[in-house]
Amino acid sequence: MKPSDMIWPAGFVGGAAWVVWHMPGYLVLTGLAAPNLVAKYPAAGPADLAVLLVTAGLAVAGCASARDAGGPGQNLLDLIAIFLGRVSMVLILLLVGVIGWEVLMRYAFEAPTLWANELSLWITGFVIFLSGIAAQQQRIHIRIDIVHAGLPRRWQRICDLVTALAATVFALGILWGSYNEVSKKFFTWETYGTAFDPPIPATLMALMVVALLFVALQSVVDVIADWRRDPRDAG
Repeated sequence: MKPSDMIWPAGFVGGAAWVVWHMPGYLVLTGLAAPNLVAKYPAAGPADLAVLLVTAGLAVAGCASARDAGGPGQNLLDLIAIFLGRVSMVLILLLVGVIGWEVLMRYAFEAPTLWANELSLWITGFVIFLSGIAAQQQRIHIRIDIVHAGLPRRWQRICDLVTALAATVFALGILWGSYNEVSKKFFTWETYGTAFDPPIPATLMALMVVALLFVALQSVVDVIADWRRDPRDAG
């Protein structure tokens, strides 16, 4: 990976931070906001829409640059997952900076911040879900390789298929069971209830469902891609 490949993820993180923080305005503009948001926030303006378009463009450019990372045969999901993995790398650097700043202010100047703890929790949540998507695409998730590798190819395929089906059923079950709660938290823009008061419940619960669905879809696509790359049917 070239250093220039991190420009797009870094820019995307900056744009996405603006979009997330101003999400109530976007919800009001689209008419999807709950009454409490309509009464509290103005609709998104031209600047907000411009940032949204630029952020989308950075995501497209980042996915295009990710094509060089995995070689031929990649699909759109692979490119998105690789890009999100790079985004999580940027977020980890940001997380280190936030924690370092809090340590400095707390112990060197005896002036702790009111936002570092919640912000670090918020960023950590994003890192966990986004890096999980990247881990699925790279096939580096935890499994019992010593058993899987010793099986005939036919049984490896069966195990991979069962794993993909299990992930899909689990993700759909989470979506079915949590949809009402997640949508309520998102469209009311539920916050954390602290002095900084970030929208951790609204954002991370929605991201959890999206990430699980993405991982399930990626696992199915991985099974299909692996079968096509290895036509042998030994065993």
